[in-house]
Amino acid sequence: MSGCFRKWIYMGISPYQVVKPRSNIYIMKTKSYNPSPLEVEFVNVIESLQQNINEKLQNSEIRSFEHNIEIDNPIIKANIVDDDGDKHTVILRVIQKPDDF
Repeated sequence: MSGCFRKWIYMGISPYQVVKPRSNIYIMKTKSYNPSPLEVEFVNVIESLQQNINEKLQNSEIRSFEHNIEIDNPIIKANIVDDDGDKHTVILRVIQKPDDF
């Protein structure tokens, strides 16, 4: 655990609230990060692009997506079948980092 993180906890500040910890404390514009609306929207967009992704994949096809958008850093699982009939799963975790100023 970094010293800066411990200092934030000691001060009673969540590390995701602090933008510039070495100068004045600034509160981020985005208030909802668990999960953030952008993370949820990104997962939904990826899921809607299944056909486009399949066109670009070589020797495999996405059969279905599963997602969990209720958790912090939502995940999306792509269930894939290759040309040999083997089943595979690719898991993506979507993480929005705090705002930069």
